[in-house]
Amino acid sequence: MLARPALTLYATTPTQLAARTFHATAYNAAGGDTGAPRSGGAAHSDAFTKREQASEGYYIRQHEAEKLLALQKDIVAKEIQIAAMKAEAEAIRSVDGPAAAAA
Repeated sequence: MLARPALTLYATTPTQLAARTFHATAYNAAGGDTGAPRSGGAAHSDAFTKREQASEGYYIRQHEAEKLLALQKDIVAKEIQIAAMKAEAEAIRSVDGPAAAAA
């Protein structure tokens, strides 16, 4: 038999726990694991990267289409407003007569 128990949960203190979680070796991350762009041609051939780029492109196109639709609606509203102002100006000219137009 072993002289010490293999697992003692009751004897752990915060300092013992901190000592156990410390690692003396550095974390070795592969390209892209740390948030940095992947080097070489791997960035273009990865299926996840392609899918992510396609998703971002789709989002951008949808957002631009929404902005374009809003601008087109704004143009229509402004054209209606211009037509109303032209009609109002014509009504004022017709009430004043030709003398106001010549002045």
